[in-house]
Amino acid sequence: MYKQNFNFVLEPVTLNGKRIRLEPLVPSIHAEELFEASHATLETRNVFEYLPYGPSNNFKDFMKLLNDINQDKHTLLFCIIDVASDKKIGVVGYLDTQPTHKKVEIGHIWITPSFQRTYANTETNFLLLQYAFESLQYIRVTWKCDARNVNSRKAAERLGFRYEGTLRNHLLIRKIVNGIEIVHKRDSDYLSIIDSEWNGVMEDLLNKLK
Repeated sequence: MYKQNFNFVLEPVTLNGKRIRLEPLVPSIHAEELFEASHATLETRNVFEYLPYGPSNNFKDFMKLLNDINQDKHTLLFCIIDVASDKKIGVVGYLDTQPTHKKVEIGHIWITPSFQRTYANTETNFLLLQYAFESLQYIRVTWKCDARNVNSRKAAERLGFRYEGTLRNHLLIRKIVNGIEIVHKRDSDYLSIIDSEWNGVMEDLLNKLK
C-alpha cells in the first residue's frame, strides 16, 4: 500500500467498479504508464487536443504537469485502471470542488484510444457521479468542454448531462506547438446533472453497463 500526503478538499478515495478502478493519482506510481498510454503515437497524443494542456514534450514535463495539477486542493485526480488487464488507461478528476454549495465538476478526462468507445468512459463517470451524489450528498455535478469538442459534449449528454449554455471567450488557452506559442480564445459548453435527476440517470447508466 502506497503512502502519499494529500492536501485536498475531498478526501482521496479509491472507487471500485466491475471493470474500472479509479485510484487517486500519484505521479510517482502512475505517471510512467500513463505517459506511454498518452504519448506513444500521434493518435494517443491527440487525447490532449481539446484539453488546456499537453501533450508534453517529454516524461519530465508530464510529471511536472501532473504534480502541478495536484497542487490545486480543489482538484482530485484519478488514474483510470482497467480491472481485467490492470492497465492504466487514462486520467479523470474532480475539480472546482465547492463543499459549501455541494457541487463539483468532472474534468481533466482523457482515455487512451484503444479504450475509447468502450465501457471505460461510461463506468468511469458512473463511479464519479455515484460517489458525488450518494456518498458526498452533493446536489450538482458539472461537465464543461471546449465548444469545438462535439464528441465530448455528445459523450456528456449520453451520460445524462443536460446542456446549460455556452460561455463565450471563457478561457485563453496557451500551448507551445513546434516552439511557437498558440493562443486560443476558448468558448466552453456547460452541462450538468442535479440531485433530483440522479436516480433516472443512474438507472440509464446501469442499463448501459449491463
